[in-house]
Amino acid sequence: MYISTEGENILVGYACRDFDCTGEVIKLDNDFNTSIIGGNCIGRNKYAIEDQFGTIWMADEYSPYRYLRPGQSDCSNLYVNSINSANIFDINVQSDNLWVASGGYDSNFSYLFRRDGISYRQTDGQWKTINSNNTDTLNDVLDFIDIEIHPITQKVYAASYYDGLVEIDTSESITVYDEFNSTLGTGAADPLRARVGGIDFDDQNNLWISNYGANNPISVLTDQGEWLSFRPSNGENRLIDALVDRRGYKWFLVGGVSDAALIYDSGEDLQSITDDRWRYLRTSNSNIESNNSYSLHMDREGAIWIGTQEGPILFECGDPFDQSNCRGFRPIGQTDNIGAILLETEKINTIATDGANRIWFGTDNGIFILNGAADEQLFTYTSSNSPLLSNIITSIEIDSEGYVYVGSSKGLQRLRTDASSANAFHSSLEVFPNPIRPEYSGPIIIKGMAEDAIVKITDLSGALVFQTEALGGQAIWDGNNLNGQRVSTGVYLIFVSSVESFSKPSTESGKLLFIK
Repeated sequence: MYISTEGENILVGYACRDFDCTGEVIKLDNDFNTSIIGGNCIGRNKYAIEDQFGTIWMADEYSPYRYLRPGQSDCSNLYVNSINSANIFDINVQSDNLWVASGGYDSNFSYLFRRDGISYRQTDGQWKTINSNNTDTLNDVLDFIDIEIHPITQKVYAASYYDGLVEIDTSESITVYDEFNSTLGTGAADPLRARVGGIDFDDQNNLWISNYGANNPISVLTDQGEWLSFRPSNGENRLIDALVDRRGYKWFLVGGVSDAALIYDSGEDLQSITDDRWRYLRTSNSNIESNNSYSLHMDREGAIWIGTQEGPILFECGDPFDQSNCRGFRPIGQTDNIGAILLETEKINTIATDGANRIWFGTDNGIFILNGAADEQLFTYTSSNSPLLSNIITSIEIDSEGYVYVGSSKGLQRLRTDASSANAFHSSLEVFPNPIRPEYSGPIIIKGMAEDAIVKITDLSGALVFQTEALGGQAIWDGNNLNGQRVSTGVYLIFVSSVESFSKPSTESGKLLFIK
């Protein structure tokens, strides 16, 4: 129910909570005459507002936006090329493909009944949405919370906390896996629906699945299309996320307070349980301070981060099943020249790593960034010191180009970092902008180099004007020389090497034109 009083008339309406209703908007004028706005103006109405010209704008769960001009009885449509939901639970980006899951669950791991579905940005830049409102196959599939893309076939898999696993092939043919056609199961809390809490691929392209509340809460869809399921040795079944590390061990978060996470080694033979191993991570057998866990992440070095109610904890062990030597550690750095545990009071909702192996933490109080060694807090971004729309960060994903996609309680944003992913060897250098014109005062980006390469910029006489070390595969120059002065008009040479002496063959060079 809402009341909108911004315009000359009062608008009274209600948003739908029921699956079968459409909602209704009533206009009340200054003489208290009422009229119902209906027809094509109403799909699943969420809000309405009247502007200073008397046009009424409708917010609706269905696309598009609708607006009613004065004196007209039918609405006109306005299509906007953007994501259709401000609910961002998970982001997956590969090359030019960006996928967003707009579901969720509450603090008690109950449904939110979000019908927003899955949105994706196509290679031509156009956005499209797949959900229960526009796709019959997804009529009763809600609360999408995780998205993974098959490394070879490029099929998209989406985890629905409300009922099953959705497979979308490249022709957009959709298959839903649930308790009737897979090993996914229901649970005592809801015997009608299979809750999928998280998914991740291993290096054999098998898809591992956490199945919250099921008797066998771990399922795997093999690359050959076979389904198998497993039950933890202690019967724990409240699994809400999934991650496969570089050694093939499966990590799962536990939704509750008895355990923070569990680690599963499925052994050489998936069909046999005789070589299986389990470890349950909790406050009593590790350095975890809170069993309330919210995020899982593997950084560029292969270390595993767990985000909890009381900050992050890092596991970088030779054998994570060695309880005596693999207890994890909390990042410790300097705060006011005093050693302190970093982020120890923050609820860690999401974790990501950029091309320089800096760790990004999304919390209820903004974004915190630590260096790769986890002993220094580098940056803090909030809505008061940055363009962030909200301090409540729900998801962070960083692509190979250095773009950071941030999901918050107020929608999706993108920003660019000074680091990008890198390979072991240089590729062709890219410099942009190039040329640098007089009106441009922003950063000059140099890309395409090997990881952490040495970058030197000289003038045509060979005099050094700038030197730095790349962050991942990217370096940034501000256009100033070593004395902090803007360089003169001319052509400048860029030399990059993976070693300081430039004596090895792993080198690359380029040019840029500077116009002052």
